[in-house]
Amino acid sequence: MGVVLVIAMALALPLLVLVREALGVRSLDSATGSIDAIVNSLLLASVGATLIVTIAVCLGYAQARASRGVRHAAQVLLVVLFAVPSTIIGVGLIGVWNRPGPLGLIYGTDAMVLLAYLARFVPVATLILAAATQTVSTSQEEASAVSGVGWLRTVRGIVLPQLRVGVAGAWVVAFVLAFGELGTSILVVPPGEATIPIRIYTLIANTPSSNVAMLALLQSAVIFLPVAAFGAVVSMREAR
Repeated sequence: MGVVLVIAMALALPLLVLVREALGVRSLDSATGSIDAIVNSLLLASVGATLIVTIAVCLGYAQARASRGVRHAAQVLLVVLFAVPSTIIGVGLIGVWNRPGPLGLIYGTDAMVLLAYLARFVPVATLILAAATQTVSTSQEEASAVSGVGWLRTVRGIVLPQLRVGVAGAWVVAFVLAFGELGTSILVVPPGEATIPIRIYTLIANTPSSNVAMLALLQSAVIFLPVAAFGAVVSMREAR
């Protein structure tokens, strides 16, 4: 009952309030005017999640196969990195890339938003994939090595196929986090562009609450779809 109460207070009640507010919407101008932000968010979050998982697979494997002391130290470091406030990361990215020369070519482009996603969410994806990699027995890799198979081929043919669920889960988590990211993105987004969280943030002050609620519900629906799809796939897999 305690868990149900927490879920109701933290999730169900806010969603019900948004639904009630959205029912009073009189114009769809804010929604139609936010199409570019929605498409931008979907594209950036999808690309960002793919890049995050690609890096996290390598880091997660390295962490899972490291010695116990190194593994624990890496876990602590990743948690600390994930806990760094988003505004600090945004200011740091500006300090690194907002300068003359080759680095300055990236500043003011969508690549800055992708870098923000990488800085924020690679740690959590790495922790997920490190835990998934630990479920793959090292004896399988050792047997492959004894048979004369190279390490890359072993990872590609033995380890990665067993990490499919973990990779999919990490991608969904990274996508959800990236799609809702605001603190860093608002500092580094190129001029004239916006993601859906930034769009909602800028509309709050001068737009009817019903329109803002509608956009917030749309964002929630986009986040819910990949989570529900992943849950359905995992349930079907376990049922076999």
